[in-house]
Amino acid sequence: MEKDKIQTEVRNILEKVLPNTFNIMVQKRKDCFGGEYLKIGASPSTYEISRVKGQYPQVVSLRLDFETLELETQIYGGMGGNRFYRDIRPDLFPKEKYLAQAGVKVPFRRPKKELKAIYPAIERFFTKYLELLKEWKNDLKYKEFGNYEFLND
Repeated sequence: MEKDKIQTEVRNILEKVLPNTFNIMVQKRKDCFGGEYLKIGASPSTYEISRVKGQYPQVVSLRLDFETLELETQIYGGMGGNRFYRDIRPDLFPKEKYLAQAGVKVPFRRPKKELKAIYPAIERFFTKYLELLKEWKNDLKYKEFGNYEFLND
């Protein structure tokens, strides 16, 4: 089946790009309108924030529609998308003075709707995600609840 092959390819990409301690989520899901899509996500920890299922520290996620082959970021109330959250830094960014947390956006550009463009886009997204985690390593929340040794590489 083509969907299983796509799922395996995407998982292989994430396993290649991310450290083996990461929580990698590549799952087929049903769409509310009857279609099927692939949830593609990763987090450095499996700790569930406030015991909310699927709400992991620094989680990011993408969504690949199997029918249209449209790849996009997905955001479900703090459970992924194209940004992860960090502590505020009012000393560097005065506008953050009144915020509880700030986000770091992972660059993403929708690729053409063909697998030969989708796979490299997924790899670029998660490579940049890892780079940004390392860049903001001193300001990440919940580091005590996971294996963050990869930040020292």
